[in-house]
Amino acid sequence: MLGEDDIDSPFELALASFPVRSTDTNNVFLKLSRVYRIVRRIFLRLKLLNLGQ
Repeated sequence: MLGEDDIDSPFELALASFPVRSTDTNNVFLKLSRVYRIVRRIFLRLKLLNLGQ
């Protein structure tokens, strides 16, 4: 199974595509990316639990 950290979040992809490197923008994208990964991880765990029943 592919780990969720192997997949780049859309926020990280968006950050990589932006040439602008302001720390405020980076911090916002990093926070969004972290939240996205946490939500995705929880969602995947719930999905696996539902499939297991």
